[in-house]
Amino acid sequence: MSRCPSPSKAPSASTARRIHAVKYLQGLAGAVHGDGSFVFEESPAVALQDGSPTAVNTERGSVRARDVIVATNVPFGDRGVFDARCYPHRSYLTASLAAGRRLDDAFRNSTFIGVDEPMRSILTVDVDGTSYVLTGGEGHRASDVGDAAERYSRLAAFARDRLGAGETAFRWSTQDAMPVDGLPYVGLMSPDARHVHVITGLRKWGLTNGTAAALILADTLCGRHNAWAAVFRWHRHSGAGREEPPAQAAALLSTPDAHVPAKPSEGKVSQYTNVAQSTNKRQRALSRCTLLPRPSRPRLAGKRRSGPVPGSAGIVNL
Repeated sequence: MSRCPSPSKAPSASTARRIHAVKYLQGLAGAVHGDGSFVFEESPAVALQDGSPTAVNTERGSVRARDVIVATNVPFGDRGVFDARCYPHRSYLTASLAAGRRLDDAFRNSTFIGVDEPMRSILTVDVDGTSYVLTGGEGHRASDVGDAAERYSRLAAFARDRLGAGETAFRWSTQDAMPVDGLPYVGLMSPDARHVHVITGLRKWGLTNGTAAALILADTLCGRHNAWAAVFRWHRHSGAGREEPPAQAAALLSTPDAHVPAKPSEGKVSQYTNVAQSTNKRQRALSRCTLLPRPSRPRLAGKRRSGPVPGSAGIVNL
């Protein structure tokens, strides 16, 4: 195929809507802040203690609450529980100028995703009178080797050859936690956790899966039944995807020093030292967590509290 098909001939969802992710998050932060609730930025957590109350320690003080939700890309304070249940996956995007002209109506403010390989996603946007074509793809496990410059080059070439885009104005990469069975993990962080909950493995669909996870935990913390809670808990017993189910991962974690032979097209944890063995006997080091620099942002004003807010639930973004 030398040209992309017309959007009018592609499957579409008439009820689909697009939202501005940053404005959405700013609205959530504005709704949380105030009336006894606070939003603190640039306050990295250094320790977490489950108890009554649960405490989250930072370099500048502590936050205490009845319950804490660890909603980070990779969980903090999980003692390695999710090392065998999630793997970091990296993907790339380029923003190319729309060939010196505004986008056609068929493409303006539209989103597309391919179904074949290599997968490509396309997003068009107008910013301050300039039109851009965002092309995403080239995803791989973060532990795999490869040339990032070549990946960007292939995305830029796709935008140029298939969509008539111009030069690349911006490029960046993202990294997400991918659950081994395809479903996010939502619920208590570990078997012995009492007040520490986790949301992770959102599989690149953070706005939707994250919102669904928040609804599940909101019901849980308020004592309401949620039919989906058992489906997304981390110690579920049935796999939903093609890879290693969580029950097998739990068995590996319970005997970290035992060697479990790998089946064809499958990897196993050989030691609880963040090293996995592939089927061809090679050892690959796995990263427990990749920290990416955050842009400088102002701290939101808020008074410190010396004790927990009665009946409160803390949401910690580390």
